[in-house]
Amino acid sequence: MTINYAAIDRTKNDFGLNISESLALDAGLVGHEGAHVGAGGFLTEFFTMHGEHTAYYSESLTYQGLHNTDRPTGLWNESWVLVDVNYWNKSVKRPLKLFYTPRRSQTKSRRINHENTEAVSEGFGSYPDSQPFRLGTS
Repeated sequence: MTINYAAIDRTKNDFGLNISESLALDAGLVGHEGAHVGAGGFLTEFFTMHGEHTAYYSESLTYQGLHNTDRPTGLWNESWVLVDVNYWNKSVKRPLKLFYTPRRSQTKSRRINHENTEAVSEGFGSYPDSQPFRLGTS
């Protein structure tokens, strides 16, 4: 397999890529072609195009790992990380925090009955019939 770096250089010039973007493009294309080499069978890749999916996925992971937006092919955009963080905070982190945070009525300070450990104080919670556990401070 031979990579045509002259064609890649034209793409770099056409898009006006800086040095970081240029090096990322080189790395991404090498990763793309390397996925083809690693997949093996030429005929199965050619006729099913399954190999192209793997190759483009490998290329996009290269750009993602380098934290570099791929302008020529659009396989990765670094701004997508912010979308993932927002999704995580809204859809995963917040519900978990709500689940593990005791209700207001449970957070009021109370005297702890040492004979049964169901009583809770500020920042503590307990599962029914179990020992109290300390909640995170975040």
